[in-house]
Amino acid sequence: MDLRARDVWVAGRRGLPALAEIELALVPGCALGVAGGEVRARRSLLAALAGTLPIARGEILLDGRPASEDPLGWRSSVGLSLPRAPRASNFAVDSYLRATGEIFGLSPREAVHRASELLDLLALSSRARVPLIRLAAPESTRLELARVLVPDPEVILLDGAVPGFEGDIEAFRRILDFLLGAGKALLLAAEDAAPLHDLGVPVRLLAGARLLPGDGV
Repeated sequence: MDLRARDVWVAGRRGLPALAEIELALVPGCALGVAGGEVRARRSLLAALAGTLPIARGEILLDGRPASEDPLGWRSSVGLSLPRAPRASNFAVDSYLRATGEIFGLSPREAVHRASELLDLLALSSRARVPLIRLAAPESTRLELARVLVPDPEVILLDGAVPGFEGDIEAFRRILDFLLGAGKALLLAAEDAAPLHDLGVPVRLLAGARLLPGDGV
């Protein structure tokens, strides 16, 4: 499943565009990095691609279809993960993921299995019974990624080069390789291009509201 943006514009403040003339393609089994620009611009790009931020002009297509044709399908096929502070809840990590699975229509047994898979993948198994409020910030960010992965989206949008794994790029590389091997399409948006290059991800630079040509698609 591929996600394509064609001449996408997003309105900003004071009549200026937050994003302008955005052209990109995310294809199965490949990752693309976007680096630079302001945090607001990067997150506007992620939200527009996820279908949670209206665009002023252009089109964003998932397998050739706009979000308006199937908004619920879009939300389950495109996952957006943002850094998260610890949630003020005594809900245990594994219970939270199981409940998320059931919300997405998994049976209780399937939800338990999916939660276990994701806890292993994101190095959270040892924290399975820990209340959400006691997670450290990087762990909370990893849990947010786990939540996004519960419905098994085909396109995954990440805010950060190695979200939740800062200082351990090799651990995140294993996760990236696993997701790409499963045919997922990924976009990683980060302030600095260096860790994206370290991961071997092609990078496009965001300058102001525009995405510059680069070694990505």
